[in-house]
Amino acid sequence: MRFSKGKYIFSRKELWDIQYHLAAIIRDALIQFKNSNRLGFPANVNNIKYVEDDHENEKRLQEEWESVLDKMIFAFTEISHNEENDPLLVWYGNGNNTDYKSAPEEVVQESHQYDEKIQEGLKLFAEYYRALWD
Repeated sequence: MRFSKGKYIFSRKELWDIQYHLAAIIRDALIQFKNSNRLGFPANVNNIKYVEDDHENEKRLQEEWESVLDKMIFAFTEISHNEENDPLLVWYGNGNNTDYKSAPEEVVQESHQYDEKIQEGLKLFAEYYRALWD
């Protein structure tokens, strides 16, 4: 990717499967954002609303915001790495080169939970996209 004449220009390879490329960019931005010296946080995170002069509430709100950021980072990290930690892919890659349909039910369930965790992070990213400021 390069920047030219006020536009981002993507290579053919990047465009071929842009979800991985964009996921890596978003992951890195979220990590830098989380590690920055932030002063603010959203006034409402997962139904925890800011209450003025309530330090315990503020602490819970900040902790919840950090948890939301971690979930977003997890999702984009996994996508940027082609979801290589998916239990079903790990099972398949460990010499179980048979049909995925023969995977043990436990592995299939773990794979569904893994996918749900990624989906949760993506949903939170969409929900809090406009709160990614400081």
